[in-house]
Amino acid sequence: ELPEKQRPVINPELMLTSLYFLQEMRRPVSEEEKEKEKADLRAMDEELVANLVRGRFLSGIIVDESEKDADSKAENPDGNTEDGNIEEAKESETEEEQPKKKNNIRVPYVNNQNGEMYQAIFTDGYELQRFDPKKRLRPVVVKFDDLEKFLVKDAKGFLLNPTSTALPLRREQLPAFKKRIDG
Repeated sequence: ELPEKQRPVINPELMLTSLYFLQEMRRPVSEEEKEKEKADLRAMDEELVANLVRGRFLSGIIVDESEKDADSKAENPDGNTEDGNIEEAKESETEEEQPKKKNNIRVPYVNNQNGEMYQAIFTDGYELQRFDPKKRLRPVVVKFDDLEKFLVKDAKGFLLNPTSTALPLRREQLPAFKKRIDG
């Protein structure tokens, strides 16, 4: 068995559970099926949360190689400029990758249809590649316990696998998920 640092980040149970959960949640339900549906969703929710808390995730970062001035303007791939500190983007596009800059490190985020910013995280390398086909992002492994520390201040939470399941994980849910599993 490989040491944890050498093991690839893969979460097949989480991928499958999140897919089933979202599929079931979005399925139209008749009035007669509502109570059974609620029980099914609760069971899936418990399994999903357990898999999340056990998970290791990938995030991508862009390290600004120029050491000139951390407060200088940084340009994101869309051509918009942002200040060196984490702030809302002046222009934003729904579901588009837009890195935020924190000192010399920028992290990718997506905006939902309400304009809320979510930081992108991934269950595995394949999902990261789908999000970043040009391979501009440097992968970083983040355990569930460290997700809160990794979240930038303006983000409402994380968006797990933005190009496939797009499961939102709000900031306030993270400690609640941990508490549900650890007791």
